[in-house]
Amino acid sequence: MGSVAVRSFSQAPARSRTRPPARTALQTPSGLARQEDTLLAMQRSIGNQAVCRLIATARPIQRFVENDPLLAPGKVSETGQLAVVGAQEAYGTATAIADANQALAQTPARVRIESGAPLAKPNAGAWNTRFGANPTLNRMQPVFSATALGADAARTQPVVGDTGLQKQTKLKAYQDSLGAKVLDIVSMRNELEARWKKLDAKWLATEYTSQIIWNEFNGRITGLVQRTMGPMWATTAAALAVYAPQGAQRNALTLATHLALFDALGTDYYRRFTTELEPEINLRELWMTLPNDCKNAAMTLTGKNETELNQRTDNPAIGANYGMALGSVGHVPTYGWATHYATVIAKDASAANTDNVTFETAANINAGMTEGKSLGFFEMYGTANPVQTFSYITLRKNRDNIIRQATVDLAQAKTATARQNVISARDEDLAKLDLQLALRTPLPVGDDEDL
Repeated sequence: MGSVAVRSFSQAPARSRTRPPARTALQTPSGLARQEDTLLAMQRSIGNQAVCRLIATARPIQRFVENDPLLAPGKVSETGQLAVVGAQEAYGTATAIADANQALAQTPARVRIESGAPLAKPNAGAWNTRFGANPTLNRMQPVFSATALGADAARTQPVVGDTGLQKQTKLKAYQDSLGAKVLDIVSMRNELEARWKKLDAKWLATEYTSQIIWNEFNGRITGLVQRTMGPMWATTAAALAVYAPQGAQRNALTLATHLALFDALGTDYYRRFTTELEPEINLRELWMTLPNDCKNAAMTLTGKNETELNQRTDNPAIGANYGMALGSVGHVPTYGWATHYATVIAKDASAANTDNVTFETAANINAGMTEGKSLGFFEMYGTANPVQTFSYITLRKNRDNIIRQATVDLAQAKTATARQNVISARDEDLAKLDLQLALRTPLPVGDDEDL
């Protein structure tokens, strides 16, 4: 992963040849500067097509098995102890789950793993053929440890030892709380209106009323906005009319201004409740509430602070985390993620390779929420095959993310110049990212002179 050098798997007789220097850890972008310069030179001399062929014809070193229809519709670890099926399902043997919980208990991690329903295997014989055994793999369900949360937070969170009934009760309480936020908006609106009118009856100068309302309600309104729409909503026109005034300007605020804010907030949250929050409303299982941000999610799961989170390796222990900066040397990307973090919750270790299952989130501008129960997902990363490593898989996902984010901006661009600016920024980001992917891809079989 971090120390895998770009190399050729040539079967030709050994002879003198120039090889690129070994690279430092992949999560340190500065360590890639020389290799990026090399690939840039290749692009100039032999064209982009050659570099693209280099990636397309790379021969993988098979470690975990991916998308074998006879095993599972996803990833199965090298010795068959773990599986990840889609983004929302991970499975492990009883031994793998027990080892994971034992390791997690020795760390500050706040997450534990409970065992659920078994994996439905398409072909048991294929498991015997591939792994020499057909072990039972059960659903891995992340929950909080018994000491991780206070009583109030635990009211809607999965905790070790919860019964099925308790989990369904918590899920209902959580989903009810999403609908109750509409009533919270209406309730505070009515309370402010009544308070305003009561104060107006006492004062001849209405500025006294607006100042008192500001002192009594501004902090509460800010909190309500954060709980319903998130902090960015404070930049809307209705919000700025109340939040922007400073000092004496606050005396000019009117009841109508405040009511307009509540009306806009209520309308926007109801739209969000019926669209963006649909995955939360339709949940059938109780999942952890995690931030829509990979770093904060990793801190929630690992129990680490930001400094500790950045002490990362290419093969983290259970309860520790992967992490990498996604930017390229000397380039500040317009689109995509700047960093990514993922928490390791289980391992399948063999002599030559370790496959790690993670639970993580990734900032999603389309999710419409700052946190949620539908945001967490599983992934599997290996340590031997360069294209199965955390860095490679994360870069591939970020490539899709760059295109997705730029597509949103293209749809909103009003002029040809604006559209061209988006396209140019997107293409530059993609070119830099493709160089990083090439550095992590083994060369195809053949002579070095083939290029």
